[in-house]
Amino acid sequence: MITLSTDGKTIDTGPAARLITEGEKNADVIQIEMPVRYGTLDLAALTWVLAGVTDRETRVEQELAKDTSGGLTLQWTVTGDWAAVPGRMRLELSGISADGAAVIKFTGNPIEVRPAAEIYGLPRPELSEQYLETMRELVEQAREAADALANAGLKILGYYDSLTALAEAVTNPQIGDLYGVGPSGEMYAYVWDGEKWAKGQTLSAAAGAVSSVFGRAGNVTAQAGDYTAAQVGARPDSWMPTAADVGAVDGATGHGSAVRISNRNLLDNGDFRNPVNQRGQTSYTGNGYGIDRWKVSTNNSTAAVSVGDRWINFTSDASGTYINFSSTVEKVQPGNYTLSFLVDDYTKAQQIFLQGKVSQMVFTSNLLTMTFSVAETSAIAVGIQKKAASSTLKIYAAKLELGSVQTLAHQENGVWVLNDPLPNYAEELAKCQRYYQLYTSTAQRPTNGADCRPVMRIANPSQGTIAISGTTYYFNDANL
Repeated sequence: MITLSTDGKTIDTGPAARLITEGEKNADVIQIEMPVRYGTLDLAALTWVLAGVTDRETRVEQELAKDTSGGLTLQWTVTGDWAAVPGRMRLELSGISADGAAVIKFTGNPIEVRPAAEIYGLPRPELSEQYLETMRELVEQAREAADALANAGLKILGYYDSLTALAEAVTNPQIGDLYGVGPSGEMYAYVWDGEKWAKGQTLSAAAGAVSSVFGRAGNVTAQAGDYTAAQVGARPDSWMPTAADVGAVDGATGHGSAVRISNRNLLDNGDFRNPVNQRGQTSYTGNGYGIDRWKVSTNNSTAAVSVGDRWINFTSDASGTYINFSSTVEKVQPGNYTLSFLVDDYTKAQQIFLQGKVSQMVFTSNLLTMTFSVAETSAIAVGIQKKAASSTLKIYAAKLELGSVQTLAHQENGVWVLNDPLPNYAEELAKCQRYYQLYTSTAQRPTNGADCRPVMRIANPSQGTIAISGTTYYFNDANL
């Protein structure tokens, strides 16, 4: 087992400098030997969180196991999140007090996650199987068109005394159309190449057939190679269509309009153009749930979420260190997932995150996206963090989907537009009522979640009252 030591507030990362290889999962467990005290500070009483930030500005965090039986030893299990991105990674070890504040931090020289050599040079699975199948069909059609031309005999469609007479008579020629032009004994083959009548070889007036072409004489038929694919309106075998050619959407830019494949949104109430809002308030201030399935966690003094006109407003002042808006997914299976938020101004967003695991902090457009992996079946919480500033961030929609390509939005004339129409409100309400339900009286409200309709997530939901537009309602709440 690798052991790292500390000197003052510096971690000696040398033994782990090139230990981790991209794609590994739980291959190494690293111990960090810590002093029990730092000055008057009892380090053994703190919770310890190790964070790593790569040169690509991806971030991973892990709470470390703590052993105080013979001093203070921290145990770092190198999960797949730490080995997801190759390159240099800066480490920061924070001691967290009971009130959630970071009271001391240890740093060290960066470590390097070595790239897995065997994956380089291979195409990444960024395109859908439907897109690839469409490309195969188009390439096969091009081959069939070329083969049909090569196997067909050249047929002279008519004869004219001059090229001028041919041009006046045939006003809408097709690529490959063949005519004889000239007086008897001096007749030449003329072929339409898509732009002009191209002069070919001489023709035999008696036989009315091609006497020679491309160096071949006699009763000539076409052969492969006589014409290029472009000359006969086909595409070459080497042609590989783009997303735009087959009407698909480019996952990176969102461009393309003919075909839009949209994955299922794993988030409940993720479209904020008409969100489910059972609690009935227009604005929610401070920590806790507001619109269904979404909550604010913050130490900002004025953080609030309000329901806007086809969006939600996330506001704050400049106080505090974190202003989070998040939602929990009850269960996801192992695999790769993409999280996306569409906002009005990406410069007001601090990060989007998989809580306690990984985050994305660098954005170049108002569509904020990140891809991450889940190693085992579990509940996860995802969200967005606003920068601590006196400002309002508009959020139009959020989406969590299986795979490594976002299907939340696309661009039209440089503007991001949501792919999907408004979700069915009744379906969204039913999903939200698994976690929160309103009743007109205590007599109507069941005490057991199994007696609720729809059945609530937990057997014994918390109960209380809430005033909506002057009317008191009685709620069951799963607090999730």
